[in-house]
Amino acid sequence: RIEERTLTNNDNICINNYLDHELRPLDPHVIVANARKALGEQGYNLLSKNCEHFTTECKFACSNDPAG
Repeated sequence: RIEERTLTNNDNICINNYLDHELRPLDPHVIVANARKALGEQGYNLLSKNCEHFTTECKFACSNDPAG
């Protein structure tokens, strides 16, 4: 289950994705909106629906498999 966490204005976050050098990420507001749409979703799977897949779907609006 995915849960939303609140960050303060002083928090700095750097999250790297394997596609960062290949694709242009969406606007940050769109990324956050995509993540919020996923709140409450179930079905985590280590191989086919994990945190890397979630990040890729939110950040780039695609569901590429990080394993290749």
